[in-house]
Amino acid sequence: MRRVHLPESLGLSPVDDLNRAWTCGLPVNKGADPLFVLALMDVVGKTIDQWIIANGTSEEAKQQIWGPRKNCQNQRVYVGARANHNGKEEDVLALEPQYRARPLDGVWATAPYLHNGSVPTLRDMLLPQKERPTSFCVGSRQFDPINVGLVAKTQASDACAAGLTEFNVSLLGNANRGHSFEGRETDLTKLPPGVIGPELSDAERRALVEYLKTL
Repeated sequence: MRRVHLPESLGLSPVDDLNRAWTCGLPVNKGADPLFVLALMDVVGKTIDQWIIANGTSEEAKQQIWGPRKNCQNQRVYVGARANHNGKEEDVLALEPQYRARPLDGVWATAPYLHNGSVPTLRDMLLPQKERPTSFCVGSRQFDPINVGLVAKTQASDACAAGLTEFNVSLLGNANRGHSFEGRETDLTKLPPGVIGPELSDAERRALVEYLKTL
């Protein structure tokens, strides 16, 4: 969690400034050194405002420059915390640990899927976890453009061709569970571990696969 020291001469208080200018609703922060990302947002915002004032920019043009989105960070990633600074306890703003998902650009070309490469195609990723292939071959340059990923075996028991390696999900570290769409529950707060949404129809899976091909 990167913090930065702001000299008092700058007159900057990122949390107060952002809340006042944009009603961001960020929790109180009395720490001496604010979070870097909020300090950067405050500095950039004030720089833009000074440029607008110096150039006599109209209110309409100002709105076009800033656009419809507030200059605010997502409130849900911040939590109030206590920290010791020079022997004194202070109320500070802290980042709550979050999982950062990678961009999906080019996801069609990155099979097999999941962190351990245990799911051969995008379509298989969208199946309930119990229906995913239990065995497939890796090492081939053949590509399945329909299901998007590795070409599946005709039968799970089929041997891989010479030069290819079998991936068996029953082996230690090869599990293909999790990130599953299954069941009928739509309330995300009630989903069981490993499930991220209700089961998709074949049409919904196909539509999602076709969309992912375009990224």
